[in-house]
Amino acid sequence: MTQKSVIEQNKKNYAISLSRVLGMVFIVLCHIVQYYSFIPGHSILGQFFNCAVYLFIFVSGYLYGTKNISDFKNWFAKRWIVVSMPAIILSVGVIAVLLFIGETVSVNSAIAYCIDAEGLLFISGNIFGNLFDAIPSIDMLCFTTVIMICYLMIPLLQKISQRINADFFRRFIVLSVLIGFAVSLLLDKYISLEYFVLFAFGYYLGRIKWLDSINLQVFLICTVVVVILLISRVVLQRYYDNTFIYLQFVAWSHQFVGVWFVIAFSFASKKHYALVQKIAESYIIKLMDKYSYYVYISHGIFCMGTFNVYEKMSSLFLATAVFVVGTLVLSLMLKKTTDFLSNLMMKK
Repeated sequence: MTQKSVIEQNKKNYAISLSRVLGMVFIVLCHIVQYYSFIPGHSILGQFFNCAVYLFIFVSGYLYGTKNISDFKNWFAKRWIVVSMPAIILSVGVIAVLLFIGETVSVNSAIAYCIDAEGLLFISGNIFGNLFDAIPSIDMLCFTTVIMICYLMIPLLQKISQRINADFFRRFIVLSVLIGFAVSLLLDKYISLEYFVLFAFGYYLGRIKWLDSINLQVFLICTVVVVILLISRVVLQRYYDNTFIYLQFVAWSHQFVGVWFVIAFSFASKKHYALVQKIAESYIIKLMDKYSYYVYISHGIFCMGTFNVYEKMSSLFLATAVFVVGTLVLSLMLKKTTDFLSNLMMKK
């Protein structure tokens, strides 16, 4: 690999690292900003910050689109350890505490969360809603099921990409997204497919390493589109709030907003590589990136459901302090436990 290729690869990695950190921050803000009444628009800002879910899905698809996976079974097992096992450990612990303090948790719900199937409610409440109920304190774990299903798509996505002529690949991406969008709209009443369409979109863009080619023109066009989408959402909310048109617009526009942040970091990395590298390599950013997933799945316990400190404490300052400390401590404990169990499994 040439020195230039190595530099380009590092740029991509730095942009994605910063995207993950931003996504983690956005997810946390999405769930707590509603309690900070002194912030203008606090009641609706959470709807903007939840674009981070789509950011994570796009980044995951893009990353694995840049790779060829030959031993999928072994790779998937490792991804299960990284993604599902922490969610299961957390679920077991939280359900045990809920039962200990006298809360009611159905057997079906306990089983669903303890096998990392809770996200099926996220995909289709109509289909799976009769099988089990969500557990509010760990409802944020829905994402882990979705991303694991996305990983199951990779062998098919990889096989398809290998059979498409390189000269037609970009047109294939556009056609695939349009078809996926149309099918998702048709079936939206029964099942949410937009997560899988976005993952596939990210995967195929990763195959052509599209983020490496972001220039000023592309960045400006994408930025203008994001501004138009955000303004359109405000207008649609005023006149068509809670209608099918508005809800679909929110779901799909949010995807583009989430992807835009990855585009922005990629463009910044290309134009100001040294600065982006310095930021991404700083101790605090590397630490945040290392624990971003654990913070993502842990923080909801302290701001949702039974253990919501913001609803149990009259002091916003104290609630925030408990939230921050609790999230950090639980994230650290969860990572240490996951590492310990995964090392035991690897030795067998």
